[in-house]
Amino acid sequence: MLRLPERPMTEPRRPAALLFDIAVLLALGTALLFTAGWGYAERWFAWFDLGIISLGIPPPYFAMYGYWTLAAHGWWLLLSVAMIIAVWQVLRHLPVAWNDRLVRLRQALLSALGPVLLLALVLFLFWSVYGLGRLTADRNHARASADGFCVLPEVRLVLKDPPSSLSNVLPGTAKDLAEGRWRLLIRSGGVLALIRGQSVDAPDQLPDQLRRPALVVPMSQVALFELIPVPPGCGPD
Repeated sequence: MLRLPERPMTEPRRPAALLFDIAVLLALGTALLFTAGWGYAERWFAWFDLGIISLGIPPPYFAMYGYWTLAAHGWWLLLSVAMIIAVWQVLRHLPVAWNDRLVRLRQALLSALGPVLLLALVLFLFWSVYGLGRLTADRNHARASADGFCVLPEVRLVLKDPPSSLSNVLPGTAKDLAEGRWRLLIRSGGVLALIRGQSVDAPDQLPDQLRRPALVVPMSQVALFELIPVPPGCGPD
């Protein structure tokens, strides 16, 4: 008569080990959040010919972009996590092998492939959230572009000494800045990144090629800086 080996009793985890597991999960979640934010920022600012390194974006901004990404794909992410947990639980509660040879074979496979599978899973998670960040940035850019970038606040700038390079970008740039015809893309690292957005009342006045690239103005050249509130109906969904 074939006798099945008894399943070994698992000892309860010690508080220190449990705290370590929680810390690892929090660190992994934070890293995934910032990875999603990095992918979002990299793709979003690439639409305006800007590099995220040169802008000196503060770390909290990446967390915000990551939150936007996760919020936009929350149900998909929750479903993926639920499926991973379900598969893990099924594998943990599979019947014990029918003989010692199968038990040894299963243990050998797990010890050999376990670290590889874990590494592959972690890399897949980072690659997935990075791609979701880029996808979210593309969708938000398409939506904002269709609305003339009215989600970005207009800004009035009076420059201390308007450099000649501004006139080379667009004629009358300094005058347009003072009249609030540019929109603030981001204020970071002592610079203002601005784009020439379309007017909400007349969105066809400005061709697409004049909305990019962004105009970067150092704060040291700004004498007056005023934000114009976003009009009703132009805020994010």
